[in-house]
Amino acid sequence: RVVDCFSHQDIAALEQLLEEVDQEQMAQTYRRLNAIVIKNALHSLDKSYPLTEEDSEFLTTYLYAIESWTWFELYLFCNTMP
Repeated sequence: RVVDCFSHQDIAALEQLLEEVDQEQMAQTYRRLNAIVIKNALHSLDKSYPLTEEDSEFLTTYLYAIESWTWFELYLFCNTMP
C-alpha cells in the first residue's frame, strides 16, 4: 500500500496509513519500522516532513543486528535509503 500511495503522490493516504500502522496489533519493533518506511515516503514527497535522527538510528541498529536478511529487511533497506 505504501508503494501505491507513493507512486500516486498521495500524501493524505500516506498520512492515513501512518495512523493505521500506529493502531495495528503487531510487535512494537515492526510497527515502528513500518512507520519509518511511511515517514520516509512522506519526506520524499514533501521535504518539509521531518525525519528524525532517532528513527534513522533505530533503523540502522535494527538492520545491522540482523545476520540473515529476509524480504522484510530488503524492503526496509530499499524503501528508506535516499
